[in-house]
Amino acid sequence: MAVPVLNTRQVLLDHLLAKVTPMCSSKLLAKEILLEIANNLQNKDILNLLQNDKLLFEVVNKSNACCTFSYKNEKQELGEELFYKISEIESDLCAKITGMLLELDTNTIKELINDEQLLSKAIVKAKKEYVEYTNQSKDREELGEKLYDLVCEKYRPEIASRLTGMILELDSDLIINEMANQQELSDFIKKVHIDLRLSSRQIGAESAWEEHCKKEDTLKKYAETMRSLATDYWDNNITNQQNVNRISWVVNECKRYFTIEEQRKIKDKQQRLLLHYFGEEQILDENIFVVKDKLNLLDVGSCYNPFKNFETFNVTAIDLAPASDDVLKCDFLEVKLGDNFSYVENSVTSLPKKYFDVVVLSLLLEYLPHPSFRYNCCLKAYELLRPGGILIIITPDSKHASANSQIIKNWRLALADIGFIKLTYNKSVHLHCMSYSKCIDQRITKNWLKLQNFNTNPKELMIIPQDNVNYQINNDTKEVNDEPRCENDNKIIAENFSLLAGNF
Repeated sequence: MAVPVLNTRQVLLDHLLAKVTPMCSSKLLAKEILLEIANNLQNKDILNLLQNDKLLFEVVNKSNACCTFSYKNEKQELGEELFYKISEIESDLCAKITGMLLELDTNTIKELINDEQLLSKAIVKAKKEYVEYTNQSKDREELGEKLYDLVCEKYRPEIASRLTGMILELDSDLIINEMANQQELSDFIKKVHIDLRLSSRQIGAESAWEEHCKKEDTLKKYAETMRSLATDYWDNNITNQQNVNRISWVVNECKRYFTIEEQRKIKDKQQRLLLHYFGEEQILDENIFVVKDKLNLLDVGSCYNPFKNFETFNVTAIDLAPASDDVLKCDFLEVKLGDNFSYVENSVTSLPKKYFDVVVLSLLLEYLPHPSFRYNCCLKAYELLRPGGILIIITPDSKHASANSQIIKNWRLALADIGFIKLTYNKSVHLHCMSYSKCIDQRITKNWLKLQNFNTNPKELMIIPQDNVNYQINNDTKEVNDEPRCENDNKIIAENFSLLAGNF
């Protein structure tokens, strides 16, 4: 039978543990001390400690483990005594305050325990700091929720949550000022729109518009505000797929539409409709559906000429109150139409008919105070477009896709009355984006319109939700909330979407 070989080191450590344990308050502490001192000792040193009790006692008391354990025990005992003292003075927050005061050094804690007056002052100070911290945390949480909503407008939720956390590391005042600046800009734009609508209801749309055009200071501030909102908040850094950069959407839609393949599709489609509706086989002019290297684009209500850097376009940018020097001043509702451009200094007095390949009405129609103004604006765009040209409309709406489907349906009917055929419709988180082609024969859209069986005057169809809003007139003009949607509304929405999804 084999005799086991003893491990000398292990035997020495077992003996040392047996001698250290009686010197400690627990076996756990004894093991911690043993591990600490044994790591730096050879077998002969351990043997020396086993033979010299005085030396062993000194080594044990000097060990870090022993000091730490003793400190922890002392801190724990002080904490229990401090908690009892505090609970007699402040019962509600005694646990929180005890934890805060235990961050002090041991001697200060002992002084507080032995001096009730000193402890009372410390409790008052700690309670004040705790309440302030709690309020700041609550404010920080509310700020985080608002900030997250704003970040979600541009980024996917999983990215937005991380970005919000990073931004919250910044100074709260800096974050609040930035958020307040955007809100202040938006509030001013909204106020201008509301004032114009209210004035239109009081003195009539034409008189209200005439008066509005005379307010040069308001128009100038409006233009500057719109430019700031667009360049700083709307058109930059949009990576959320649910959101849409309006400028990019316009550019991409033009690139898609003005291709040989797409132009052939549009031409064939309109020829089929002529045959279907009227039994006519009409040979269309090949020059109508032509692909050009550079498209003549009219940007109405341009503000700051956002399309100027795209080589695809030869841009004519106009606005009631330009925000940059490369935008021409022009009241589009009043400008004359002729054979050529006419200018007076930096203002346009006449625009050429059938000249433009693209007319863009971005964030413009909702500015106008009456449906007939919007209709006339689109009618003028029709006259300025060459046959086969494209009208692009972008209008804001942060509600879900079905909420205002009736309005978009009405717009399509009104545009068909003018002579536009629908191409594309897209609803993003905050925008309706749509494109319409100028039909080569107005009879096509007029005939389609008759088949829709509606009796409303087309000039009254281009309504927006704000047209029917009741406003509370006080120091801060506000919109009255809409009533909740009913079941009948749901049926109407379903019918409208069946039309929106279809084509001619």
